[in-house]
Amino acid sequence: MYRVTPLYAFSYRKKHLRQYERELGAYFDAESNKGVGVEHRVEERVDNATITVIKGLKQEHDRHAIQIQLKAKPARADSDEKKVVLTAVLCSVNLLSEQASRVHDQFVALPLLLTKGPVAHCRLLTSWLQSQFDCRINQLKLSAHSLVWVVALWAGIVTKKVSVELLYKVPAVVPGVRTITLNIDPQDCQRLWNKIHKDDSDEFQAEEVLQFMKALEKHFHRHFRIHLRCLQLSRIGTGVAMLASSGKLKIMSADHVITTLSHLTELAAEMVIY
Repeated sequence: MYRVTPLYAFSYRKKHLRQYERELGAYFDAESNKGVGVEHRVEERVDNATITVIKGLKQEHDRHAIQIQLKAKPARADSDEKKVVLTAVLCSVNLLSEQASRVHDQFVALPLLLTKGPVAHCRLLTSWLQSQFDCRINQLKLSAHSLVWVVALWAGIVTKKVSVELLYKVPAVVPGVRTITLNIDPQDCQRLWNKIHKDDSDEFQAEEVLQFMKALEKHFHRHFRIHLRCLQLSRIGTGVAMLASSGKLKIMSADHVITTLSHLTELAAEMVIY
């Protein structure tokens, strides 16, 4: 995941999207010829880009999402068939109205960028987007507080039996243990949250999140005599999605894509100046 400042002079018109495709394809070709940003032993060379509009992946104040795909023919393939080597989605799902209202007419707000593909290709894509649309793109890394906030939002959404998972990194000075994972029944997690947060809204105070986390840590300490607060929360997992502090995301529920991307849009937009 990446956070993106508003894109300058981006157009949804088909002729402009086709122009962007040609320019992106040419950019990758030029960078490949220079050997810039391309990892060793890459067996395919990007020679085709497609940019399409995804309708429906938005809310009232949002712009339509954009999908970018890069295709290549494997060097050792016998056929002319090309495979997708990178998929990226620029989106805005439920961007706050006050943030949307601050975006100038010449800019398009798509604060969340999701990518799937080799790191080298992702790096080249973000470089092209920044130069083409005068924007700034940074990896969306999440603090422990943000991860706990997400757990509070997602823990009780999915009814199927999927444990809520909190994964902590153990300092290197502790031999033999790299991580500690706390798995919680989702219904227990939801009951705990409901005792702390008394209404059904998505808005809550930082103190509520801290109280929620302290209760989980106290429960773990009672059984294992380990203070989780001294460790780094690195990844969370729920029936909705898995999310890592490094910005890795795996969506687990197709029925809750809008909810998931809405909360991630909020996290990305918080770090972008509108």
